[in-house]
Amino acid sequence: MKRVNFIAVLTAAVMAAAILGGCANTKDGEEVTTLPEKSVTTVSQELEDDTEEAATEAVVTEATTTEVTTTEATTTEATTTEATTVTTTAPTTVTTTEPTTVPTTVTTTEPTTAATTVTTTKATTVTEPEPEPEGYEFDLDGKPVETKELGLEIPSSLAKAYKTLGNSNPISSNIFFADPTAVEYEGRLYVYGTCDQQEFDANGGKGSNSYGKINSIACYSTEDMVNWTYHGVIPAREITGGWAGLSWAPSVVARENDDGKTEFFLYFTTGGGGIGVLKADSPTGPWEDPVGRPFIHNGMSQLSSDPIFWVFDPGVVIDDNGDAWIAFGGGDPQHPGETGMQTGNCRIAKLGDDMISIDGDVTVVPAPYHFEANELNYIDGKYILTYCSNWQQRGEWSNDYDYPMPQMCTMCYMISDDPLDPDSWEYMGEYAMNPTAYGYPFSNNHTHLQEYKGKYYLFYQNVLLLKNMNIQGADGYRSIGVDEITVDEQTGKITFSRMSDRGASQIEDYDPYEVSQAETSNVSAGVEYNETDGRITAVMSDGSYIAISIADFGDGASAFAATVKGKGIIEIRESRLNGNKVGQIQFDTDDFETVYCELDSIIKGDRNVFFVCAGDFEFDEWQFAK
Repeated sequence: MKRVNFIAVLTAAVMAAAILGGCANTKDGEEVTTLPEKSVTTVSQELEDDTEEAATEAVVTEATTTEVTTTEATTTEATTTEATTVTTTAPTTVTTTEPTTVPTTVTTTEPTTAATTVTTTKATTVTEPEPEPEGYEFDLDGKPVETKELGLEIPSSLAKAYKTLGNSNPISSNIFFADPTAVEYEGRLYVYGTCDQQEFDANGGKGSNSYGKINSIACYSTEDMVNWTYHGVIPAREITGGWAGLSWAPSVVARENDDGKTEFFLYFTTGGGGIGVLKADSPTGPWEDPVGRPFIHNGMSQLSSDPIFWVFDPGVVIDDNGDAWIAFGGGDPQHPGETGMQTGNCRIAKLGDDMISIDGDVTVVPAPYHFEANELNYIDGKYILTYCSNWQQRGEWSNDYDYPMPQMCTMCYMISDDPLDPDSWEYMGEYAMNPTAYGYPFSNNHTHLQEYKGKYYLFYQNVLLLKNMNIQGADGYRSIGVDEITVDEQTGKITFSRMSDRGASQIEDYDPYEVSQAETSNVSAGVEYNETDGRITAVMSDGSYIAISIADFGDGASAFAATVKGKGIIEIRESRLNGNKVGQIQFDTDDFETVYCELDSIIKGDRNVFFVCAGDFEFDEWQFAK
């Protein structure tokens, strides 16, 4: 057995104690170095690992019975984030990490009984948040991250559009809806209609529209009359707990309550037997059922002795006194003394202050050849009732009318200054013909007269979208259009030119620097919609696209961002669908994320803009930045 040098062992023990104490309190000639945190690069750079020396000290604190031969610790590049470097002059060194790739050599000639103390520390890597895109300000949800390069490309063949960019009509280029009504709120116009799309989908895009599967109401809005935002559907049957199995022909009004807050009331047909109402604090809901049943029906006291063929198609207005009025009813004559000309089925009543009850009597309006599609307006002290004429054989007419007998299924109107007095109503003739008169396929008729931003508009329905789709074996699925109309406010005289594809003109440029919903478009092609937890998104696929008419980019946009979910690419093009590509984003995300890019070239002035897509993803909102 070899002799042990006790002086050397004693010296080693003393030095071990000094080293252990130095972990908490360094002395001259000793150096303690910790691994710095991993650096965080900008959004346009790849993350890089920092490098640092790694070594920890192990000190023998008891005498051994064998000679221990060690090698000097080597310093190498650390390849993990859990490492702390402690540099010391200890004569005995064993290098360890937790974990580490640093090589350590320990050579012994015989088994040792020495106790070994190993001191290690663990470094913590803190990843700081991505910085904002330098120089760009976005107001989208989530902090923007830069586009990725995933090798995705736009296909050469794009989805087919059923509308031409710049045309107003139909309002929606991918959703059937009809029986228009509208309300203005905070400078924006909201349009509601019977959701024919529900019947179209239920029938697999075939057959005739029977309206029997429609129990929701679609909603769109605009600020410029050509770019429209889809707000999804109002599920009337679900909201009412099932009693409203159908929902057709809505009419909407807004008023301030006693607290100064705006309330919205949406009246609708529950088939032919009653009228329901929904209430909300916003034009897009959420909506509630404040009554729990139809609040107008033939069983009510005001109608039980003189029931209506159809209790449906409400039209509501609030006059300058704050009084609310509702016109309703339709169908063929059913009582003695009623004729094809005087059906007795057009009624009007005053609503209670609660907006969900009838205040007083119900009055018959002597509307000649009345059938359906009631709407009310109040202009300069005059109540204007619009309605659709019926299918009864023409022949009966009165010389008391100053206008010719209406044709079948045309839009007519009457004026009164005292709604509950039947004798006060004056017939003013036809103001809009059946769509066939304007070169469109035959359909039923329903209109809404609306003043907005200093102009009057007529919203109407036809089957233009279905015609453009050219679907064989499908008929009756309607779409809403809009054209300007002239109203003489002093006399109430309405003058309408024609239904058209072109429709209303764009009354102001679109602002691309505001946050925009991806459900907004003048034209959309290959786009579907999804609603989850109140969040409506545009569902994009290979070749689908969205077009915005005349956006004002001013001095120029330099960046673009979008909130998306899924894997895909959005290519931004200006002016034309096959126009100049100015930028793109690519992404692959399991949840909604805001992705941005710098544009390849600045977009200036008034431009149409297209978002052309590929992949399979949800597109929530977008925004340009200067």
